[in-house]
Amino acid sequence: MLNKNKIMVYSLVLFMVLAMGLGSVSVAHAMPTESESLSIELGSDPLVIETFEDMLENIKETFLDIVPGLVFFLVLVIIGYIVAKLASWSITKILKTIGLEKAMTRVGVTKQVKKLGLK
Repeated sequence: MLNKNKIMVYSLVLFMVLAMGLGSVSVAHAMPTESESLSIELGSDPLVIETFEDMLENIKETFLDIVPGLVFFLVLVIIGYIVAKLASWSITKILKTIGLEKAMTRVGVTKQVKKLGLK
């Protein structure tokens, strides 16, 4: 059975995946250029340095691509939290105003809920 913590974690993971757009990830294959092939034949180190620089550039680009999605995710979570708090507060206020809790106590529902261990 799912408890509140598991549901919250699953929801956050779902929002993170949606916010970061992981459904549209693609893979690209790179072919060596003539200069890289030449440096391999000559046995010089520029290929290694270029590859390392390319790797750092790819990491930087990937990080910069993720940041907007992460910011969007955090804003979405904060807005969702505020909306949930406002909804909880307003629903509680409405139910107290109409006297639902007193009616449930009179009918005996509250006693049955306590027997089941739900409250």
